[in-house]
Amino acid sequence: MGAEGSDGKTFLAFVQSGYVDDELDSAAQHEAGWLASLAELKRMHELGDDWTPLTTELPGDDAAEE
Repeated sequence: MGAEGSDGKTFLAFVQSGYVDDELDSAAQHEAGWLASLAELKRMHELGDDWTPLTTELPGDDAAEE
């Protein structure tokens, strides 16, 4: 049984704190990374056994050629 008013859905509250004004670029990079990771987690659960990870390798990437 889910939380009252949740209609059986899961809600996630994600908070990042502790950044000071001169670290706003770092905070934005962390936020972008977390948003991408959460989107991939959602995708994984929606696709189930059909899920395969997205690749970020670019043509000519040394790691991809090894």
